[in-house]
Amino acid sequence: MEETKKLVSLMNKDELLEVVKHDLDAAGINSTCDIQREMETGVFGRNFSERGLQAYIRLLKIELAEATSERPRFMDSNMFGEYFAGKYAQLEFEELHLISLNGQLEITSDDLIASGTVNRASFPMNKLFRIMCLNSQPNFMLVHNHPSGILRPSAQDITTAQNVKKLAKIAGLDFLDNFIVANGKSLSFRERELMQL
Repeated sequence: MEETKKLVSLMNKDELLEVVKHDLDAAGINSTCDIQREMETGVFGRNFSERGLQAYIRLLKIELAEATSERPRFMDSNMFGEYFAGKYAQLEFEELHLISLNGQLEITSDDLIASGTVNRASFPMNKLFRIMCLNSQPNFMLVHNHPSGILRPSAQDITTAQNVKKLAKIAGLDFLDNFIVANGKSLSFRERELMQL
């Protein structure tokens, strides 16, 4: 009598991994290099049984849900800067992002405020504060990239940061920092004391 197999939808992560591992072992795929090569050639999915493919997809869904449910929380400007540099430094055109944070300094939203050319992204100040009000968080940061790869802030960058700081103070919001990212690196306006009023 054939053993009844547990439904993929009822499996925990360890059980899903076992099913996926079994199929990969049967196909002779046993290293991350093998997996990468198979994925690049587009035949990765062909090495799974129907059950194995279901397990693989369910495992990916679980991993994605866990990754997106965790809110990044950092303790200092360096940690924020590294995170933003990894996320935005390779963009082809300049973008300005509003990062809202709760009272525990966890990122709760990331809103694209403006996108522009290779060296400019302008935005109306009222759009920034409208989104801040909608996000209902007490803290925020701004991040924009320099596709040129040069971290040096322009005079306009500094003036904009100072204007945002003034308006945030009037609105009772805490403008924590302003970052420029380029080539995997970041510059913190707070650390460089470029947000002083």
